[in-house]
Amino acid sequence: AANLVTSRTFDYYEKMRVAALGAPAAAVKQMAFSDEVMVLALRGAKKPAELRALDGRQIFVEAIERGWIDASMLGGVKLGKIIVHGDVANGQLMKGDQDLHFAWTLEREKGAWKNDLRSVVDIIDIVVNQQLKAAGVDEAQLVQTSVESFIGRKLTAADWAPPPQK
Repeated sequence: AANLVTSRTFDYYEKMRVAALGAPAAAVKQMAFSDEVMVLALRGAKKPAELRALDGRQIFVEAIERGWIDASMLGGVKLGKIIVHGDVANGQLMKGDQDLHFAWTLEREKGAWKNDLRSVVDIIDIVVNQQLKAAGVDEAQLVQTSVESFIGRKLTAADWAPPPQK
């Protein structure tokens, strides 16, 4: 799967790794839903030394292996019309014949079209925020439930704080 995504996707996961190692709890709580979940999941699933030894590509691969990233999350969504502008292409996400009004981004890198999963993160955040508002659900509770399902244990106060620096 790592060969199918852009280098900017790995940059995003590197940013999440760095945040897991250093962002204070207050900063994590201000992050977008997907970022907050990823940072807390990394803190809860990996020892600080393990996180320091990884890079964004390795974090991405591990997230797939752990099921944190899964194509089934898209639930039958397909690409509709694709518009190409140079080395960037955007395809409208469709469910059946219905336009979901979200674009999926592809980028040409080294001659091959690759998925930019950052666009998926943005879509997830928009959809989650819409659903939270409609249902009157607390985002903090959804973050906690999501992270706990990823790490297989209860989230603790220590998970919110960055690990001690070396």
